[in-house]
Amino acid sequence: MNKKIGVEITVRGLVQGVGFRYFIHRRCNELGLAGFVKNQTDGSVFIYAEGSQESINQIIELSSQGPSRSDVREQKLKKVSYSGIYTEFIISR
Repeated sequence: MNKKIGVEITVRGLVQGVGFRYFIHRRCNELGLAGFVKNQTDGSVFIYAEGSQESINQIIELSSQGPSRSDVREQKLKKVSYSGIYTEFIISR
């Protein structure tokens, strides 16, 4: 059994108004991750994801690029303990 982990990702740059949350939502669902993505008031996007190490590594890579209209300038990562609270991946308001 694969150990599940969690990660918090904050992405800065041109990441709001370009479909970034929808891109992350779709990719996380494809990867079987649980958690949420939301816009922050400072213009960044925050992602909380839980799942396998392999899937987490993939979403870290995907979020460093974003969709074609985005321009990611900075990505901050924080590994966190798996909580098991989330059963799906959602776009949070």
